[in-house]
Amino acid sequence: MCGLPPRILPSPDAAAPASGPLFLGLVLFFHVEWELSSAPLRAAACRVGPKALRGPEKAFPGGCGTWPRVCFQGWRMDSGLNTSVGGLTTSERRIEAITQNLANLGTTGFKRFLPVTNTTGRGSQASPQTNLVTDWSQGELRRTGNPLDLALDGQGFFELQTPKGPVYTRAGTFRLDEQGVLQNEDGFAVSWDGGSGALQAVGAPIVVDPRGVVRQGDAEVGRVKVVDFDDKSSLVRIGSAAWAAPRGLQTKPADPTVHQGALEQANTNSMDELVSMVVAQRHFENSTTVMRTIDQTYKRLNQPK
Repeated sequence: MCGLPPRILPSPDAAAPASGPLFLGLVLFFHVEWELSSAPLRAAACRVGPKALRGPEKAFPGGCGTWPRVCFQGWRMDSGLNTSVGGLTTSERRIEAITQNLANLGTTGFKRFLPVTNTTGRGSQASPQTNLVTDWSQGELRRTGNPLDLALDGQGFFELQTPKGPVYTRAGTFRLDEQGVLQNEDGFAVSWDGGSGALQAVGAPIVVDPRGVVRQGDAEVGRVKVVDFDDKSSLVRIGSAAWAAPRGLQTKPADPTVHQGALEQANTNSMDELVSMVVAQRHFENSTTVMRTIDQTYKRLNQPK
C-alpha cells in the first residue's frame, strides 16, 4: 500500500512570497507526498483501468495497483490543481478590481472595488471564491468654487430621478437647465425633500447650507434630498458612480454635511493600487508556474518505462 506521510498543501498565499526552482520543487514534493497519503480519497482518486493493475485489486481500495507507478498514474492531483486554479481566479479578480479603480481615479464620487476572498468546500475540494464589493469609505473633498457643485461628508447619497426610477450617487456635479431644474451631468433631476424646488436659471446667487437647504437670494427653495440604506451591499452599481436599489430595499433619512462648491473625489489611491497590481500579478505568475510544474510531472509519471 502507498505510504502515509503528513498532509501538506500549497496555497496561493504561501506560494506568492517565494519563487525559483527550489521553492517549486518543494511545493511539488510536498504535494505529491500528500496525494500519496490521502487514504480517505483513495477509492475516488485512484481510478485506473484493469490493464494497468499490478498485483491484486484488493491490495488497494478502489482498484489501485502497487506503489509507485500505478498509484501515480491513477491518482489525480486535484488538490494542487484546485489550489492553483483558485489562485489564478483570485488574482484575476483582484487585477480586474485594480484596473477599474485605476481607470476611475478622476471620477467624481467613485467608490473603489474591493476584492473579498472566501473559501468554499473542504479538503481537496476547497477553493477560494473572490467577489468584488464596494468600499464605501469617504473620499477626499476638492474645492471647485462652483456654487452648484455639492459634496457629501458622511454617509448618504443624492437621489436622482430617471425614467427607470430613482438612482443614487455621491457625484454632486450639478447644473441648472433653462427651466431652473437642478440636474446632474446626464440630465437627471435632483430629488428634493417634500417636493421639487424651483430655481431661477438667471437670478440671485444660490446658497446651500451644511444641511442641504438651498436658498436663492432671500427665498428658501427647499432641501436637497439625501438618503441612505441599512444594507448598501445590496445596491446595484450603474456606471461608475451611481447605484440603483433593488425592489424591497428601503431608503432612510441621512444627515451628512453638505459642502457647497466642492466635489468628492474617488476614494482610491494610485500608489496603493499600483502596489496591489504588482502583488496580484506575482500571485498569478506563481500559480501558473505551479500548474505547469504539476502538468510536467503528470507527463513524466505516465511515460511508458
